[in-house]
Amino acid sequence: SVCAQTLGASSQAGYTSAGYRKRNQDAYFTKQVVGGSSSTTVSSPAGVLLGVFDGHGEDGTAIANTASEVFGEAFSRSMGDRGLYELSTCGSTNTKSALRMERTALSAAFRSSERAAESAGADHMFSGSTGIVAWVPSCGSRVVIANVGDSRCIAAVGPSISMCHAVDISSDQCATRPDEKRRVCAAGARVVAFHGARECAADSRGLRKTQGDTNSSGLETCAEPERLYLPHKWMPGLAMTRSIGDTVLRDYGVDATAEVTALLDTRDAQFLVVCSDGVTEFITSERVVRIVSEQLAAGSSPQAAVERLVQLAEIEWRARESNVDDITAIVYILPHGQDDREAPSLHQDQQGALSRKFLSLGRKVRRSNIVGVTAECKPMLIQTNGRCSTFRPG
Repeated sequence: SVCAQTLGASSQAGYTSAGYRKRNQDAYFTKQVVGGSSSTTVSSPAGVLLGVFDGHGEDGTAIANTASEVFGEAFSRSMGDRGLYELSTCGSTNTKSALRMERTALSAAFRSSERAAESAGADHMFSGSTGIVAWVPSCGSRVVIANVGDSRCIAAVGPSISMCHAVDISSDQCATRPDEKRRVCAAGARVVAFHGARECAADSRGLRKTQGDTNSSGLETCAEPERLYLPHKWMPGLAMTRSIGDTVLRDYGVDATAEVTALLDTRDAQFLVVCSDGVTEFITSERVVRIVSEQLAAGSSPQAAVERLVQLAEIEWRARESNVDDITAIVYILPHGQDDREAPSLHQDQQGALSRKFLSLGRKVRRSNIVGVTAECKPMLIQTNGRCSTFRPG
């Protein structure tokens, strides 16, 4: 288990337009991965996995639940005893080698999750799930993110809990993202945004309007989000460009290939928020960080902070839509500023010391860049060979 002083998680089902509670198609998991060797029975923490899966379609719940159940073990199996032992003991593995292993293991775990869902008999043709998983190794000061779909991982970066800003480590993979649109169109998918007549919000709170257009009833004409369709059929109308499942579009660029990114130095980062689009549909990443940081700075626990975030996300949905999406979020306070060989175990009883440390408003950091994003705190794209390049989605 992960120490409750550093972690909070909340997931709630949405509501239909008629006001009935829906079945929650979101799932999440948190897992402390341990490492050991064949020559010892002692296991040490190798790192923490934090994952959120957002299902859709008739069997979306089953696919999201299956992914959340198998991902952790699939990751550990791919890393192998040797790799986990190196990470848990801060061994000789260099950063590039570690990133290559981590990228390979995260990517393999997504593929294993999809195979497990298919083997379980879920309707993977027209159902699927997003997935976003954060890996926080015990040694070093980095965070590695693997993303499939439009869930999100946000880092709060700054000198203190109360003085931080948002850095998106992931980028939503949807048809409105130009590079993703080009990729699926090149594979043969159709990407279309239909214009339908419905009542639009009077302000700019999230609905995209076609300026000046009205229908015969006087309602403004709103542009729906661009969606993916088969080349010769108007189906399935998928919002995201990558998915665990939705295999009807597998030949047209939609699959569970994860986009793997990282913050290579998190010593100026305070916490992570891993969430489904039920949170970010109407709340910006910057506001997500502000909501959580205000709660933590006031002395609330990570659990109380994440529950407040989910509550406010529901309020936003009710103010703008007739329905409410499922809403899931994880808040994780990052350990940092520590020597590689002194990474603490999350199993240790820290008696509130860690929480007090991160709630200190005067904590020193290496750099005093409050407004900008330092080079180390910019997300990097991890290549298959472990090399890094600046992450520039679009």
